[in-house]
Amino acid sequence: MKKNFILILFIFSINLCNGQNADYDYTEGIKFAESNNFTKAIISYSVAIIKNPYEWHYYQSRSYAFFVTKDNTNALKDINMALKLKPKHENVGCLSIRARILIDMQNYIEAIEDLTYIIDYFPEDFQTKYGDVHLNRGKAFLYSGQKDKACLDFNESLFRHMFDAKKFIDEFCN
Repeated sequence: MKKNFILILFIFSINLCNGQNADYDYTEGIKFAESNNFTKAIISYSVAIIKNPYEWHYYQSRSYAFFVTKDNTNALKDINMALKLKPKHENVGCLSIRARILIDMQNYIEAIEDLTYIIDYFPEDFQTKYGDVHLNRGKAFLYSGQKDKACLDFNESLFRHMFDAKKFIDEFCN
């Protein structure tokens, strides 16, 4: 951890000296994430956030990188900050990420709330239309002991062409 902190400070000082703007660092973070180098992506996003702490998508991207690296505490902190900067009624992407983080953290009730909000208020969003949101809510229902509701969502997910739902239906709903 101390080594990562020193590395972040070093990169931050180099970037400040070069006079690059926050969007440059954010774009570099995207490039690192696309090449699955999430540690470097987190560092680049962190530098962008230091330079401009008011851009919600910087926090969203760093949150997702933290999530991929299994640092759910920091992922949740960042996604909540992104949602403060751009509220949930405008921000289906952040809600979806937060729900996945909450499921990983076994906080199923809050995940269900976020996923239900997406279903209710973003019915035309790609994730809703094609059943991904129902699949994730089904998992949250299942893991929280609400099998009947889980099976309803798995079936809805399959109906919407999310074929991953079939294995949950076969295993838990028949």
